[in-house]
Amino acid sequence: KYKEGDKLILEEKKKKKKVSKKKRGKEEKKKEKVKIHELSIFVQTSGNIKNLKSTLDDISNSKRFITVEGLSLEKGKNGALKTRINMKTYYIPEKKR
Repeated sequence: KYKEGDKLILEEKKKKKKVSKKKRGKEEKKKEKVKIHELSIFVQTSGNIKNLKSTLDDISNSKRFITVEGLSLEKGKNGALKTRINMKTYYIPEKKR
């Protein structure tokens, strides 16, 4: 709960935060456009269903934003599961110095 004196201080802070339209326009012009690059990834694995689940868990828990574009499964030798995964991730390249 605020006292009457506190209200005056809060009102002054609100007034200071207001920025003129001219200033706001200049600040927006200063902002650079960020170009996001796309990186395609193709992974082939062979193993049992637990291996596949582990691989998919690793992808879904990645810190990177990854989209799975395609997934194919095929029975391999000795009952192994051949998996092909097509993915895409995105990044912002570092600025050249």
